[in-house]
Amino acid sequence: MTFEGLLEEVNQILAGRAFSELDLHEVERVRMALSRIYDLSVERRYALLHPPSANIGKPDPKVDEPVEETDLTEISPNQISLIDSIEEIKLEQSINETFSEYKKPTLSQQMAGRGFQDLTSVISINQKFKFISELFGGDTDAYQQTIDRINRFSSYLEADDYLQNTLKNQHEWEMQNPIVIEFIELIERRFL
Repeated sequence: MTFEGLLEEVNQILAGRAFSELDLHEVERVRMALSRIYDLSVERRYALLHPPSANIGKPDPKVDEPVEETDLTEISPNQISLIDSIEEIKLEQSINETFSEYKKPTLSQQMAGRGFQDLTSVISINQKFKFISELFGGDTDAYQQTIDRINRFSSYLEADDYLQNTLKNQHEWEMQNPIVIEFIELIERRFL
């Protein structure tokens, strides 16, 4: 059987199921197909690393010929089977997935998606100083007037118009600046 045929056989056996859902017969079929895939890949690797000198530029007929299947049910004690390796990887992945479920969301993640009435209630002290310093040129009054004005707007369209037509020009903001983007995202959340 060809390499592609063996891969197709494994895909048909699994057919969207987890490996742990397979019965003994299906596990054995997967094991045999994976063993053949491994054998074919070793043969192909050898052929690529050691090309015959007389047939340079010509395909090696031995590489494309099917290899006779052998029963490899016995594994030497110091050799790890491919199935065991796959199971170890799946176990590691499932442990990682398990622990990721227990990860508590941060406060900002909990607040994301919630509208609020006052921007000052969600802007941290660090953000405030960053905004004043970077966006308002150190002018605390301009920052506070802007926040108060945005809090009075009734829709995001009004706030966006104010940002794009007034603040952007008045303070010469680059709209790709990460601090400007952070400020705009807070304003967007205000009107959700």
